Amino acid sequence: LTAMVKAYVDFKKDYSFALEALDTLEHEFEYWMNNHTVQAKGYDVAIYTDASTGPRPESYREDIKTSEDFRTDEDKEQIYTELKAGAESGMDFSSRWFVDENGTNDGGLKNLKTRSIVPVDLNALLYMNAKIIAEFHDKAGNTAKSAEYEAKAARILEAIQAVHWNEEAGVWLDYDMINQKPRNYFVPTNLSPLYTGAFNKSDSERISASVLKYIDDLKLDSYPGGVPNTLAHTGEQWDFPNVWPPMQYILIRGLENLGTPEAKKLSERWGHRWVKSNFEAYKQTQTMFEKYDALRFGGHGGGGEYDVQKGFGWSNGVIIEFLTKYGGDLSLSNSAVSTVSKNTVFSLTVALLISVFGTMLGRSLW
Repeated sequence: LTAMVKAYVDFKKDYSFALEALDTLEHEFEYWMNNHTVQAKGYDVAIYTDASTGPRPESYREDIKTSEDFRTDEDKEQIYTELKAGAESGMDFSSRWFVDENGTNDGGLKNLKTRSIVPVDLNALLYMNAKIIAEFHDKAGNTAKSAEYEAKAARILEAIQAVHWNEEAGVWLDYDMINQKPRNYFVPTNLSPLYTGAFNKSDSERISASVLKYIDDLKLDSYPGGVPNTLAHTGEQWDFPNVWPPMQYILIRGLENLGTPEAKKLSERWGHRWVKSNFEAYKQTQTMFEKYDALRFGGHGGGGEYDVQKGFGWSNGVIIEFLTKYGGDLSLSNSAVSTVSKNTVFSLTVALLISVFGTMLGRSLW
């Protein structure tokens, strides 16, 4: 919510709206800090969790089936809570949240331990929210409140550096509180501090070299349909080979925020690739999808608890954002060196916008 208000205010320059929203934004921030924080390595960190009982109402049948592997009511309630925490994370479901008896990400839904994993992205987002709230208080002339939230942001940043940054991997990693160790498995959210600004800007050159080596070592630039959400083959929808638009946005904007020429070059290449792959999928199907396939240029994703959804809100939002940013420089070919005329670029941009708004209109009419 805080980032949405910030985006609106920055676009409209309507700081009166920010001041009206401040109380709500503070309440949301304090909810997370008061109800979702635990200690890891001596730092207050946020996790995904849930206090309600029973299966998810929206996935009652699926949760009952998953709980059949558990004998006692207490164990069933535990897995229901893990399922709800995984859904709260947005990645429902993924090997990101699996912890088996050996402390690895193998297994299935019965191995969900979402509440025992400290997620990089949640803490990075809370850092960003604290910085935005501090900015809004400063605009309102409330220097004391602004300083209070700057201090909160600084504490979160310190925790992110201590708990999540992994020098050996060269990126930030989720932290396993059960086995008290980092989880060295690729997820786009390992780079989320770049998107939220939760890193030391004076160290950008070193971080850039480290992050780009990580990307190169994992061959993340080799996938024609975008960067997969994980490299684990589980059949879960937030695992390989599915590619999710919000995660592409976080990766691409994060690399851009890093600011080095090498990071910006990769950011632009991934942005162009994403638009062109989406356009190829639309040409084949006249549809935008909620998720795509890393292995197929223009391929849509699958797996999980339901069929791939058409539409789709975040797919449309990301494509409009990237068309705005890259539209004047795009080429129709998948080749990185090909170029086309301005008229062709304009046609591509218009076609994609028509596809997005046509899909949105069609869904609203139904």
